[in-house]
Amino acid sequence: TGQLQVLTGLSPGFWTGLGSSDSWFDFQNWNGLVVPDSSLDVDIEDISIRTPLIDGSAVCRNITIGAGARVILSGNSDLTVFRNYINLGEFVPNGGKITFKGDTTSVSMVHPTTDSLYDVEYAGVDTFQLSIIGGPLLLKDLLEVTQGGTLDLDGTGVHCIGLTGAGSIINSVSAPAELLFYGTAATPVRTFSGA
Repeated sequence: TGQLQVLTGLSPGFWTGLGSSDSWFDFQNWNGLVVPDSSLDVDIEDISIRTPLIDGSAVCRNITIGAGARVILSGNSDLTVFRNYINLGEFVPNGGKITFKGDTTSVSMVHPTTDSLYDVEYAGVDTFQLSIIGGPLLLKDLLEVTQGGTLDLDGTGVHCIGLTGAGSIINSVSAPAELLFYGTAATPVRTFSGA
């Protein structure tokens, strides 16, 4: 009585979880036997016996976390995404940081409101578009917009401890969006009108 798993037609960057540990950095966990870099798209689906654990500084071009799948970021670790982040499953931040670096192109983030993140940075020069499923993006720490990039709230909201950086914030759709800073006696809320 064992488990047979047949994986065919998968691209490099697909998490198989067939390595000897849960580590993101174990090359045997990836189809193609290559740990993702900034040129590789990552696909995490709910078919593996292992849950990816990022215990260091991980990078990828795009990441998709499928429904029912889970990714764990250990404390003080980080994930850098060079294009798009789509989370239809669960991302556990544990005090770690996600950095988006769209150096020459816009990047986007699709994330469920049920998952809080810790620290999110957009370190690009173009536009970072948020699409939060079911409510605002909940951050347990800072939202950083650096390198002069633009954060597009896209009719959603962000609740965070604070905002830092030298970028700009817009709302490109007609639905209002809010930016709420919590953790202070007077909780300031800024509402952004749409386009």
